[in-house]
Amino acid sequence: MSACDDILEAVFLARELDPAATAHVAECPRCREEAAALGRVATVLRASIAPEPPPALGRRSLAAAAPLLAERAMTHAGGYRRRLMQAVAAALLPLPAVLLLDAWVVRALHGLLSAVLPGPVSTYLCFNFAALVVLTIACTYGAVPLLADRQLRLTRREGYA
Repeated sequence: MSACDDILEAVFLARELDPAATAHVAECPRCREEAAALGRVATVLRASIAPEPPPALGRRSLAAAAPLLAERAMTHAGGYRRRLMQAVAAALLPLPAVLLLDAWVVRALHGLLSAVLPGPVSTYLCFNFAALVVLTIACTYGAVPLLADRQLRLTRREGYA
């Protein structure tokens, strides 16, 4: 934003202008013209009275929001989180078998690296590789039920299911 925009914003919001801003408004033709118009608009807006809402607006708003509120209440029911966590646990069941396979691969990799690199360096590399694989697989397997649940909620909201 430019200095002019900042000064005009202050005029519109009825903020007190510092002496430099007041001098700028007096010198700048754009600010002088727009400040007067914005001042009048701001005065009219502050003087206007907010319209009274219709008496049935609250009832109609609640009626319109009822389906969304019901869906929200259903998804936050007591057993929902428990079922979702059970689905995540079920998705993680194959993880030990994958970890055994990973251990075999890491052991073979460690043997190969130990022939070329010092023992501690090959152990460090193999440990980091194994940790990365375990973390990636656990996050991927655990995310499947969460993504499926999100997709199901989106399709229900859009009216496809």
